[in-house]
Amino acid sequence: PQVTAVTAVAAIVTFWNVGILGTAISHPEIFADYELMEYFPTLHAIALPTVPFTLSSPALGLLLVFRTNASYARWMEGRNS
Repeated sequence: PQVTAVTAVAAIVTFWNVGILGTAISHPEIFADYELMEYFPTLHAIALPTVPFTLSSPALGLLLVFRTNASYARWMEGRNS
């Protein structure tokens, strides 16, 4: 269920940014006839700030390495006994 929800949100954001927004920017004449553009005169891309991901990546990488080493050590200890 969680993977499906994340995939659905990612697909919607991709469709908005690439499909709708990309078409509206490259071919504005397509959307000129629709009344939707009157309600939304400026379309914005959906994006997340990159600073939290940049700051947390080294810590998550080290955590992953240490957990992998600990699990391998437990597996090796069980194998040798």
